[in-house]
Amino acid sequence: MARSLIGIVLAALTLGAAILVARRVRPQFVIRIQKQRARCVRGEVSERYVRDCNDVAQITGVRSGCIRGFRRAGAVHLVFSRAISGAARQSFRNVWPDGQDAGPRPIPPRGPSGRRARG
Repeated sequence: MARSLIGIVLAALTLGAAILVARRVRPQFVIRIQKQRARCVRGEVSERYVRDCNDVAQITGVRSGCIRGFRRAGAVHLVFSRAISGAARQSFRNVWPDGQDAGPRPIPPRGPSGRRARG
């Protein structure tokens, strides 16, 4: 009886570990910065963003680091290595294109009065 219970527990733990490994979140892309030069080393990201990362790294003085992009709920969430300061992180976020080179943003719809909302 005890042996069968131990077998069931071990099987459940093995199954749980297999599920965790299968669901592991992998980045959509990885950009590495070395000597203030950014390059995409894994996945796909627009060349424009890599060029913008080069500019930001030179302006903010980031010599090395890593930027990873994870897809969450349809949007890309940027994760930075510790080597990138908070101010530089914000600069990298500011140049991130929301639509990945989707072109100009559409004009927001007008309200019932025909005017745009102010805020």
